[in-house]
Amino acid sequence: MAFSVGVYTRVLSTTFTVALQTTVMCLLLGLPARLIGWCGAETAPTHGDPAGVLPFWTSALVKNFAWLVLLGRTGVVAGFARWLGIEEPPDLLFNAAR
Repeated sequence: MAFSVGVYTRVLSTTFTVALQTTVMCLLLGLPARLIGWCGAETAPTHGDPAGVLPFWTSALVKNFAWLVLLGRTGVVAGFARWLGIEEPPDLLFNAAR
């Protein structure tokens, strides 16, 4: 039933496409970084470092709104692009389905 409706098929297709692209990018960037030793995983974890547990304190909702502020049309990244002389910065949000 759900797969016979076009909008559901498009949404699922977009979801899995973005998930696959994200997985591939994480592997392409993260695996060489780990193999070269850039990420510092060979050092022992320090439990007294608050920066190490800070992501667990911040809720996912706050992080998502932070991305909206940073990547929005009037956000920090767009402002920096305009400062560099780019009159029409690219849409960085809500553009995967276009």
